[in-house]
Amino acid sequence: MTAVDIVPEAISLAEENAELNGVKDKIAFIKSDWFNRLDGEYDLIVSNPPYVPSQDLERLAREVREHEPHRALDGGADGLREITAIVTGACDHLRSGGHLLLEIADGQGNDVEGMMRGFGLDVRIEPDLAGKERFAVARWP
Repeated sequence: MTAVDIVPEAISLAEENAELNGVKDKIAFIKSDWFNRLDGEYDLIVSNPPYVPSQDLERLAREVREHEPHRALDGGADGLREITAIVTGACDHLRSGGHLLLEIADGQGNDVEGMMRGFGLDVRIEPDLAGKERFAVARWP
């Protein structure tokens, strides 16, 4: 397994959690901006990327707005900046038959589905427990 983050503190925390759970020796931790420092192909790529449109950040619940790093939330003007980067990179790193799973914002399903299909992925948008669009589940042919 490979775990990737751009923030060194996030990597350190992930390493601590892996150590506590006895799996640290099974995970490669890499500081990278998405796929910039990765080689090879993967069967599964999973991400909870920043997907909140910049103009919506101030409307987030106080506990989210005040305790989550801004960088972990801000997905750019339309909320799709980081999702686009992940989909683009994933297409170069997924094995045939591999899957890409992303958390998305409610209301982004059509845009994300269209983007993924444009890259040749088979995709479906899945709801969360409240019935809101929340996950893009894609398969590389």
